Amino acid sequence: MRAANKVLGNTAIMYLKSVVTIFITLYTVRLVLKSLGANDFGLFNVVGGVVTMLSFLNSAMTTSTQRYLSHAIGSQDFLRIRKLYSNSVLLHLLLGGVLILVFEIVGYWMVNHKLVIDSSRIIAANYLLQFSIISSFFSIVSVPNDAAIVSKENMTFVAILGVFEVILNLILASLLSFFKYDKLITYGFGIMLIAMVIRVIKWLYVKKTYKEFTFQPRKYFDKKMLFELNSYAGWNIFGSISIVGKNQGLAIIFNLFFGTVVNAAYAVTNQVSSQILFFSRTLLQTMNPQIMQSEGSGDRKRMIKLSFLACKYGYLLVAFIGIPAIFEMDKILLVWLKDVPEYSVLFCRLIIISLLINQLTIGLQTAIQATGQIKIYQIVVGAIQLLNLPIVYVLFKLGYAPYYAMICYCVMEFLSCVFRFLILKSISSFTYSSFFKDVLRLQMLPTLISVGICVLIVNFFSFDLRFLLTFTASIIGFFIIILLSLTAQERELFDKIFSKVKLRLK
Repeated sequence: MRAANKVLGNTAIMYLKSVVTIFITLYTVRLVLKSLGANDFGLFNVVGGVVTMLSFLNSAMTTSTQRYLSHAIGSQDFLRIRKLYSNSVLLHLLLGGVLILVFEIVGYWMVNHKLVIDSSRIIAANYLLQFSIISSFFSIVSVPNDAAIVSKENMTFVAILGVFEVILNLILASLLSFFKYDKLITYGFGIMLIAMVIRVIKWLYVKKTYKEFTFQPRKYFDKKMLFELNSYAGWNIFGSISIVGKNQGLAIIFNLFFGTVVNAAYAVTNQVSSQILFFSRTLLQTMNPQIMQSEGSGDRKRMIKLSFLACKYGYLLVAFIGIPAIFEMDKILLVWLKDVPEYSVLFCRLIIISLLINQLTIGLQTAIQATGQIKIYQIVVGAIQLLNLPIVYVLFKLGYAPYYAMICYCVMEFLSCVFRFLILKSISSFTYSSFFKDVLRLQMLPTLISVGICVLIVNFFSFDLRFLLTFTASIIGFFIIILLSLTAQERELFDKIFSKVKLRLK
């Protein structure tokens, strides 16, 4: 029960952070799009997207390191914790150096010889590339600190730093219109500085707060452990590169066939995707350490149970905001951006559908990570993700419209979910009926109610701010159904949490 209370407490903190950052980030994007214009905004997405790419790569590497740290914490092996941290820092320093070399060579070739960029913006694009590479290096070497903070379940610090970062981004976006120098270069330089500042703060915090997380390579260097970390992280990186390749690869293909205007629409789509996923990512950030620690302590039954909960609530936390957003996306983008890039509405609707599909089995991914048997999973699911690119390329060669790329995106997400389920089933003991009973069955009714409410409102009402009514009615109906369908154990847990909150408020 104490662990459950900790999960819910951390989740509440992260949700508060998510609500704040969502509104700030959405307004920031509006300011940046207004200052840069659609073409430069699209250019930043396709070239400066290296940083966005690295966010997926960082997530995979953080999960790898966190898995080992959480296992060690679960087994109370403090010597192993110290060794893991030191060897992880060493590994990521080496990896950062290698990736800088790769990005310099491949990035220069792409920017100067392959991408469709106006000749007057080539210099700006090369500056953006260098800023992105520097940001990427700091992001990679900061991974062990990210993993240390998450494995300690210190979500309060994560939340505070996250809010601080988006405030810095907002300040940069607000000042952008006052700069006389090239605004795209200025924005790229500012984003790089913010990334560096955030990573340095994390390093200083971990060094001061957690004495077991100290970088002492001479004392704790372990060749066997380094290879073990490298092997596990390597497969995770392959899987993450597949996701990165799918996302950023689409940006490149869009650029080759349709230019930077469609890149702007895709950039808006990625922002919408990122904000809608905030709530689910928040849940996973707080539950992942518990799932990892359960496997580390030998309690696989609890690990599977927690992964089912992550699937159930991960989907619901995307669906409650995602379903009404699908129906009202045109109004939302118009209010948010004013000047909406072509294809943005349809792109955003399709990306939300793909997110809903993905979240159906999102907790199973963490469960597979916890078991350590990730080779087959990353090969199969990674190959499915990358298959999206040649299919889309052929479709565009045949003259199909840009939105077919997003339809293909949804299909690949569905296939990934199927194989995620089958792979976990092959390496652990749970039944199809238990997954349907504990996960899918409890997701169906709130989804149908929300869709029904949205269909009725969209068809019978028409006024400027109708989306406010759609969201309010849909969300209320959605959560009423969820509250009525809580299990006895979940009701008891929520009652205890609310009782504690009431006592603190008195």
